[in-house]
Amino acid sequence: MALLRLAIQNDTPEDRDEAFILALYLMRKRILCFRQEIDQLGERIQLYEVNATEEILPIKKVEKVPIETVRERIAAKLRGS
Repeated sequence: MALLRLAIQNDTPEDRDEAFILALYLMRKRILCFRQEIDQLGERIQLYEVNATEEILPIKKVEKVPIETVRERIAAKLRGS
């Protein structure tokens, strides 16, 4: 969750990709639950709920994600590199 929160705070294209992929992963692990998708100023925002706390997290939807690059960046962050 810490990586997801950090990616949400930093609003770079790389962080948007990471946040989107992390949200999908955490949803699959049942840590997050998808609630709805909204249109905000021409951007698609997906709202996810943290199951443990009921906190709502807004994640910008990304259409095309360079999955291997994002996976490597996330793995490096998890290793502390």
